[in-house]
Amino acid sequence: MKRILCTLIAAMMVSVVAYPQESQEIDELKARLAKLEKKNDKIEKIVNALPKISGYLQMGYESASGSNSFYTKRLRLSLAGNISSKVDYKLQIDFAGTPKIIDAYFRYKPFTELNFQFGEFKLPFSMESTDNTPNKMEFVDYPLPVRKLLNYADICGIAGSGRDMGLQLYGSLFELNGHKLLKYNLGLFNGNGINVKDNNHRKNVVGRLTIEPIKGFAVAGSIMLGSYGADNFKRDRYSIGVAYNSSLLFAKGEYLIGRTAGLEADKTLGSYGYWATIGGKLGKKQSWVPALKFESFTYDKDDSDTRQNNLCAAITWIPVSIGNFQLRTMAYYTREMYTAKNKDDNNVVGIAFIAGF
Repeated sequence: MKRILCTLIAAMMVSVVAYPQESQEIDELKARLAKLEKKNDKIEKIVNALPKISGYLQMGYESASGSNSFYTKRLRLSLAGNISSKVDYKLQIDFAGTPKIIDAYFRYKPFTELNFQFGEFKLPFSMESTDNTPNKMEFVDYPLPVRKLLNYADICGIAGSGRDMGLQLYGSLFELNGHKLLKYNLGLFNGNGINVKDNNHRKNVVGRLTIEPIKGFAVAGSIMLGSYGADNFKRDRYSIGVAYNSSLLFAKGEYLIGRTAGLEADKTLGSYGYWATIGGKLGKKQSWVPALKFESFTYDKDDSDTRQNNLCAAITWIPVSIGNFQLRTMAYYTREMYTAKNKDDNNVVGIAFIAGF
């Protein structure tokens, strides 16, 4: 009995002595953990401040009446990052052909309802031009009337990947069932394309209003009022579009109008065009995307022989999609039909490969 009692007393004395030591070790571990957390926070801030690198390549093979060729249409590299929680930036260079800067801007985003963007970026005109990036499109290029009446291959001679230099205000208003009912853009631009100064004293006003009454269904109207060239030739553009997108189907289209001076003597040229696309997303991982498109552009509304109609079909296969990396393979066909008697219709067949990260 005495032996058991002595053993218990000894154990109690050991625990009393050991407890402060264990408590001290725990406090030291907590202090080390706090230091590690502070270091981790600093590292995260440094990493978040570093620019994020992304890019994509679009290349392929195309055969048309009388010619065929391999091509590299786009080879782009982007650097984007956050200066603060409300300020970010982006720099994008296209290395296809002659290297050129196509995006270089800052954005200040104090509120959801009101934000500011300054630099070189896409004009807020046309839903398709701004909402559908080339590495995600159902076809190899933007619709014909969008290219002809915007800074892609505009009939006035301005080409700039749909971009210009200037500033804009933008935002979204009115929460409705998990999405914003109203989105707006209003900007002031040189009106002369990318990487060049303005050559007249006027600026182009560009605005767009988008209404999305139901998530996935949107209607948008755009307007661009301005001029081009040293002689301040008139260049006005208008568009209205609609788009529907669900997990399985998508349908969209636009109607565009252009008023352009300086191309015909003593005349402001009236041009117009429209396009419509319908398609689906098939397979367990939606890796097959078939699509059909009709597009039409009339250079001069007073001359029916200046119209081009295209009937397009494409099917895209996405064999790899891991994180931010995606590989897309597209087979496409376009039937080009001209009303001009001296221009033959044309068939274009091609295959494209698009890799983005």
